Amino acid sequence: MMAMDKDGNRLLWNTAAQKMFGYSAEEMIGNNASKFMPASNREDLGHFIEHLRAGHVIHSIPDVRRRRDGTTIEVRISGSAFYASGELAGFIGIMEDATKLNTTERQLVHAQKMEAIGALTGGMAHDFNNLLGIIIGNLDLVGPILESNEDAQSIVADALDAALRGAELTRRLLAFARRQPLQPASISVNDLISDVTKLLQRTLGTDITVRLDLNGNLWNTLADPAQLEASLINLATNARDALPKGGKLTITTRNCEVPATDFGMTVGLKPGDYVSIEVTDTGAGMNPEVIDHIFEPFFTTKDRAKGTGLGLSMVFGFINQSGGHISVDSEPEKGTTFRLYLPRMIGTAAVAPQPEAQTYDMGKGETVLVVEDNDALRRTVVRQLTELDYKVIEADNASVALKSLVEAKVDVVFTDIVMPGEADGIDLAHAVSETWPDTKVLLTSGFPESKVSGDRGALNASIKLLNKPYRKSDLARALREMLAA
Repeated sequence: MMAMDKDGNRLLWNTAAQKMFGYSAEEMIGNNASKFMPASNREDLGHFIEHLRAGHVIHSIPDVRRRRDGTTIEVRISGSAFYASGELAGFIGIMEDATKLNTTERQLVHAQKMEAIGALTGGMAHDFNNLLGIIIGNLDLVGPILESNEDAQSIVADALDAALRGAELTRRLLAFARRQPLQPASISVNDLISDVTKLLQRTLGTDITVRLDLNGNLWNTLADPAQLEASLINLATNARDALPKGGKLTITTRNCEVPATDFGMTVGLKPGDYVSIEVTDTGAGMNPEVIDHIFEPFFTTKDRAKGTGLGLSMVFGFINQSGGHISVDSEPEKGTTFRLYLPRMIGTAAVAPQPEAQTYDMGKGETVLVVEDNDALRRTVVRQLTELDYKVIEADNASVALKSLVEAKVDVVFTDIVMPGEADGIDLAHAVSETWPDTKVLLTSGFPESKVSGDRGALNASIKLLNKPYRKSDLARALREMLAA
């Protein structure tokens, strides 16, 4: 709280004001308020006084004020004039330090924006995966037909390569939307970083020095090793682009305990133990306007030929989906530091499975019920299964599928998760498990919906998930594995 006479001389400067600004009451009371203000704040003070003289009341107006030590704080000002014997005597005001509140509000707005973008991109990726599934599936079908035509085979190969690269882009969109399938495992981060660094030295070139500062007693973390490796490579590649004339890249690891205090709330972490990874470069740095957008999909400061703008959004999504947090500190010409926080691994976890070599197993005349509302994709899947020697029944929704199950013996139900109607793929899977327990269920989706992870534990163990888009060989292998179990 503070008060001034009508000429701007201080009459009141309470204890809270002393703590907030660093000036004692003895220094302030009796002196004109403008004496302790930089020129820009003096102009603000003049505007406020004019407003109050006119009889207006100021309520929670945002402003910036400088402290005695030169630092600035964000404040909210309320005040009014007071009178003695009907004459204007001065002004009284309340000033609140709103720095933390404003920071929290900005973080909330940013989180809501990122959540909205995530929902949009997740839905887009789901639809694109259906389209890519049709393209990839039909290219797999037409390839053998054109086997004797080298030119046609070359055209198919180019188209298939482009479609698979499109699938990789949708995976990055799903990573940002925090809807990608992860394979979390217990990771020794130091070992992973050491292995990645061997690759980075060749990628970054001789002009960039890579320095490791790894905590010898670092906790293990629970995350997807392949995604963490891809994230580190992405950050290092961005650092390389920020260091066209060479420089230094430092990767630091440490244990981080986040108590239930303002720190955890500020960085967006729940209280607990985390492994912290810092990736610091001595490059060009970024201004605040760029920092505000760097994690958004398709935002990039690079030339079009050098990037899609999905790298950092993928890292952002992966870290958040893993229960961690990513932050960035940067200034123009002063370099950039990315900080990754991943939860500490408590107990043990299974080692992440290694990718298997692709197989192309044929069916043995089993009956597969294909449930897919996208007509073109359903036709593609039916052709693939027919070529794999399966008998196929089609349905475009769960209701039709249930009628088919009553009328015919089905070995496997291959169903999309997201479908129109009252029942979706999860509902159908539950019904199959309860009524036809010997029938296997293979789920598929453009992205693994959040309810899949929540409901799969309650489903029959014979139910598996195949993510779109998939190759014909992926479908063949998934079916044989299920039927052999």
